[in-house]
Amino acid sequence: MNNNKKDIPKHWKWVSLNDIGIVVSGGTPSTKEPEFWNGNIPWVTPADLSNYDEVYISKGSRNISQVGLEYSSAYLLPANSVVFSSRAPIGYVAITKNELATNQGFKNLIIPNEIVNPKYVYYYLKTVKELAENMASGTTFLELSATKFRQIPFPLASIEEQNRIVDKIDELLSYVNESLIQIDKSLTKTKLYLKKNIYNIFQGNLLQNNKVLKELPNKWEWKTLEDIGEIYNGGTPKTEIREYWGDEIAWITPSDLSNIKEKYISKGKKSITKLGLENSSAKKLPKESILFSTRAPIGYVAIAKNELTINQGFKAIVVNEKINSSYVYYYLKSINEYANKIASGTTFLELSMEKFKSIPIPIPPVNEQTQIVVQIENIIEDTNNLTNELYLQKMKIVNSREKILQEAFQGKLVEKNGTIKSVKLYIEQIKIEKDKYLSNHLKANNTKRLVKREKKNLLNILISNFNNNTFYFDDIIQISGMSIDVLEDEFNSLLTKGRISKIYDKTSKSIKFKIS
Repeated sequence: MNNNKKDIPKHWKWVSLNDIGIVVSGGTPSTKEPEFWNGNIPWVTPADLSNYDEVYISKGSRNISQVGLEYSSAYLLPANSVVFSSRAPIGYVAITKNELATNQGFKNLIIPNEIVNPKYVYYYLKTVKELAENMASGTTFLELSATKFRQIPFPLASIEEQNRIVDKIDELLSYVNESLIQIDKSLTKTKLYLKKNIYNIFQGNLLQNNKVLKELPNKWEWKTLEDIGEIYNGGTPKTEIREYWGDEIAWITPSDLSNIKEKYISKGKKSITKLGLENSSAKKLPKESILFSTRAPIGYVAIAKNELTINQGFKAIVVNEKINSSYVYYYLKSINEYANKIASGTTFLELSMEKFKSIPIPIPPVNEQTQIVVQIENIIEDTNNLTNELYLQKMKIVNSREKILQEAFQGKLVEKNGTIKSVKLYIEQIKIEKDKYLSNHLKANNTKRLVKREKKNLLNILISNFNNNTFYFDDIIQISGMSIDVLEDEFNSLLTKGRISKIYDKTSKSIKFKIS
C-alpha cells in the first residue's frame, strides 16, 4: 500500500492511528498462578489468528480470570476494538466481537465507533503489513512497538464515506470469496478426477477384502507383489554412532516423501556410510526399486532414481524383468485405502511383510503395462495443466482483493455523495471521545492494578476448609489456587513448624494430614 498523502482525496486527511483511537498493549498473567486462568474472559494470542479468515473474533484457545486480568498487564478491550499482531508475526488483524483480552503479541486500538467505523480501520490495517514490518525493530524477532504503531498513517474520511466504502468492500469481497470457493471446489474435483481415473485404469474396484470381485481382461492375470519381484525391509543404523552417518549412501524415510510430487527420489534428508550399512539391517537397493511406506503413514510411494537405502518404515520391491516399475508404482498409488484396511497395530497401523507380499496386483502383458503408464501420465499432465490454470486464476483473484483495498483507501472505490463534511471536525470529536474514555476506563483500570495483592495464607485456607478433619495433599491443590511449587514449599514449611501433622489412616492404608 502506497501511503503517499497525494494518493487520497483532498477532503480526506492523513492522520495517525493515535489520532483515531487509544492504543493499548496486551499482557499475559503468570502461568504459575492457577487462579489467573480458566476464567470467563476470552484471551487471544497471535496463534489464534493463524489461518483465521473471519473479520470478528470472540475468543481464543484459552481464557483468563478476573484476578488474572487485574494482576497482569492484560487489558479488557471493549467490543469493536481492532487487534493487530505486532510480533511473531506482524500483521494479523481482527475486530473484537465482544469484550476480550490479548497477550503482549498485540497492539490494540480502541476506537469511538460513532465516528470511526471499525471495519474501515480493519480493512485499512490489512494493507499495512509491509509498512508495519519496516517500522518494526528487534534482534531475535521483529516487533512493532506501541510508539511505532501509534505513528502508522491513517487516511481519515467522514463517517458517511467510511460506511459507504466498507459496504462496497464487503460487496466486492463477497464476490471474490465466492470465486475462491468455486476455484477450490474445482481443484478438489480435479484431484478426485485424477484419483478416480487411475483407480479405474487398474480396475481397483476388483479389490475388496483381498478378494477378486470381477474377472480380469483377456491375457491379464492376478499376481501378488511377491510373485513379481524381490521384496526388502529397511533398517536404521545406530544413531549414537557418528561413524554410521555421513554423505556416502542416500537413506530415505517416509517423511522424505511427505511432500514429494515427482515419481522418482534420489536422496533424503540424511545419508549413511558404508560402515553404517554394514552394521544395520538396511540394504542397498538398485535403481528403479519401488519404495512403499508401510507405517507412519501407510501409502507413500516412490521409485529410486539411483542406488539408495531405506529405513524400516518402508518395504521395497525390485521387480522382475517383464514388469514395468512405473506400472507397479502407479498401481501402488491407487491402493492406499486398501493397504490401510489390511494393516494392523495398536500404537499405529503397520503393514507387515507378509501382508505386503500378499497384496494382489493385476498384471497385463508387458506392452499393455507400457500403454497404461503412458495413458496415466497423459492424464496426469492434463490434470496438472488444469490445476496450474486454476491456481493462476486463484492468484489473479487474490490480487484483485488487494487492488480493491488499495483503491478503497485512495478514495477510488466509491463516488462522492452529498455534502463533504470537514474531517477536522471529526478529529476534534475523536479527541473528546478519547479523553472521555480515558477518564472513565483507563484510569480506573490502572488504579486497580496498583492495589497490592493479598498474599494467600495456606494455614487459613486449611482451617476454613478442614478445621478438625483429616485431608490428603491432593485435596488442597485446587482449593489453594497456588502453583504446585509454591504449595509444596508452604505445605512443607507448615509441617516443619508443627502446624500440620501426619496421620496414618489404617482404613485406606495411606498418610493423611491434620491441622495441629
